[in-house]
Amino acid sequence: HGFARIPGFEAAALTMGGAAFAYLAISLITGQLAALAEPLASGEALLPVILAGLVGAAIPTSCWIFGIRLLGPSRAAILATLEPVVGVALAAWLLDERPAAIQLVGGACILVAAILLQLRVGPAADHEAVAETISEA
Repeated sequence: HGFARIPGFEAAALTMGGAAFAYLAISLITGQLAALAEPLASGEALLPVILAGLVGAAIPTSCWIFGIRLLGPSRAAILATLEPVVGVALAAWLLDERPAAIQLVGGACILVAAILLQLRVGPAADHEAVAETISEA
């Protein structure tokens, strides 16, 4: 079940490798394979592409897998629902964006749902992969 026995960084590499393979296959099928090399056509673009890959994919994927193992899949999924709220808050703070009323209502709904889901009573490990990981620690 899942990646319970695979070390975290290896599980992240498998996840990202699978996504890269799918991306390559789709590009090949749609005839856009050559377009994948365009960002690397100049040496100046190499560093930003590597940083985007690390900051935008490698680090978040690794953190997500470690988070699932630490918190369990249910709590990690609940925490992931907060992503849009954090995104809007960061846009307001860093980019001086003003959220629309509907965004504020949606964010409030997400926060209420996350709180209500945390209040439910249940076992700490609701999946055998998490139970095994917790018992090994």
